[in-house]
Amino acid sequence: MSETSPWQEEARRLIDSGMPVIEAARAVGQSEYTVRYVLDINGRRAKVDAWKAAKRVRNAKRTESKTSVRAYAEPAANRPLTLPRISMQALPDEDKREIRIAPRTRVAQSSGGADRIREIHRRMIREGRIREPGLPDQIH
Repeated sequence: MSETSPWQEEARRLIDSGMPVIEAARAVGQSEYTVRYVLDINGRRAKVDAWKAAKRVRNAKRTESKTSVRAYAEPAANRPLTLPRISMQALPDEDKREIRIAPRTRVAQSSGGADRIREIHRRMIREGRIREPGLPDQIH
């Protein structure tokens, strides 16, 4: 990165003349973060490089801990997977009973406002102010 591109020189000139970084970045067609990094404004390059180095160290530690766990783990047993044994008390023959399990059914609760509107609608049908839904289909 020894050679500077024309947009870098232009951005440096605009910033030195007093233009804000974000406007200079727009003028040269780059993002604000790119301009801050490339021109190293307020030590941005050092901050980003330190953040990337710390991230590499964190990832290396994660990878190292995973591989060390695998390396020192107990080998898998060479036997089939079985369920644990349980003991249940047997019922006497005369006490065997049939157990039925019924699923719980839930009915959606309607709101009071919806019930009120339904009642008003039914009343208007009874009074003849509106026709009953489906009535023409019932006549034919």
